[in-house]
Amino acid sequence: MGLIETNMGLPGDFRLRVGADAPVEFFYGTPDTFPGEASALKHGCTLAPSCNVFVDIGAHHGLYLFAICSALDMQAHYIEPNPALFEEVQANVARLGWPKVQGHCMAMAAHDGTVRFTNNLENASMSSIEGFFGNAGQALRTIEAYCSTFDSFAVRHGINNALVKVDVEGAAHLFVEGAAQEFQRIAYLIIEPVGQTGEMLEALPPGVFSYYINGSRLELHSSPVEYQGYELNWLLCWKGPEELRPLLGPAGFQIIG
Repeated sequence: MGLIETNMGLPGDFRLRVGADAPVEFFYGTPDTFPGEASALKHGCTLAPSCNVFVDIGAHHGLYLFAICSALDMQAHYIEPNPALFEEVQANVARLGWPKVQGHCMAMAAHDGTVRFTNNLENASMSSIEGFFGNAGQALRTIEAYCSTFDSFAVRHGINNALVKVDVEGAAHLFVEGAAQEFQRIAYLIIEPVGQTGEMLEALPPGVFSYYINGSRLELHSSPVEYQGYELNWLLCWKGPEELRPLLGPAGFQIIG
């Protein structure tokens, strides 16, 4: 369908070229108005300055990557197994001349090797390595993709004190399983686990706090969560509520728990 120029509503004098089949918010919205991502992205942008590196897993069109890296001159990695989306983001990063940002066309799950990746031809955001419910009745194409665990990726690239965002439709629990040995390298993990919330929470290492991102409220997990509207993301970290309040409270967030 071709590419359309946009700045994704981000401040600054730069232009990106995004697939014309992307959600309309990429062209006429801003990160603050993006359904399902606005609250999580605001949390990420608030926490990013205290981290050494940003890792965007399931980069899609790069909303988180461009929002965070346009505001902060920080090291970053983006991971996207869909070749077309990867090439799009790669071209935009090259156009911006960001030497600290590296791309990796691969999947990330619970094992190293290869995986069958289901590319949703009607809605790229629903592509997944799992049999994701969002693919029902849609046109699909399956390809073979290289797969890495976060554990091995973090060791290879010296990842420490990282802000990590994960959106891997139907495979959030597999990411967490593949991060179990090196989870201490993650300072903050923003992750969308719809369909595998219980499995994801069970796979977390001891000592990790889990918070449901509900708009401006960060709710410490204590019972089954009822998802509210488009709010589908969680924040996982080593900090309890009292440690998080000085970081997030000044930005207008409430930590409940």
